Amino acid sequence: MIRTLYYGTMVEIPITPEDLRDLGQVYIGWREPDDAEHDGPQVWVVGPDQAHSLSHVCYHSISIEWGYGGSGPADLALSILAHYLRSLLAEIYGDANQASPSSRHEAYLSALDLHQAFKWRYVARFGHDRWVLPADEVRRWLRAMTEDLGTPEGTREFVRTLLALTEPEERESGPKEAAR
Repeated sequence: MIRTLYYGTMVEIPITPEDLRDLGQVYIGWREPDDAEHDGPQVWVVGPDQAHSLSHVCYHSISIEWGYGGSGPADLALSILAHYLRSLLAEIYGDANQASPSSRHEAYLSALDLHQAFKWRYVARFGHDRWVLPADEVRRWLRAMTEDLGTPEGTREFVRTLLALTEPEERESGPKEAAR
């Protein structure tokens, strides 16, 4: 278990540091024995040097969920993709807020374009009590979606650019050009 203080409350995240050594950054969701006491299911982003609650991008539902194909799982899919794409902007610019407003908006629109497919591929299949999704798996899925002709062309190009600018070889070669 990883323990972290969150707004004055100790949270026990059901993953070990050993798991993180193997997986890197992960998205993790779990249910407490009595969700009513804990404001529903918990979803966190956990990495070797960070642990924070995933922000809910409220588009379809007032809460997030998983394990079926409804509106709560759609919001979880959108939240994961929006977070991941914003983290790529942060990697490129040092802070996502340093990216242009149009790049931040394009990241959100790309997440919106892709979230239903992501929901059906991952979120609807998550187990009821607990799940772990490595960020590397999100990256692999996004890379595959840049080749899928069902993905809108602008989204394919924007995501392809973000992924290219954040490849390990790119990071070592020097400064990056701005994504769209």
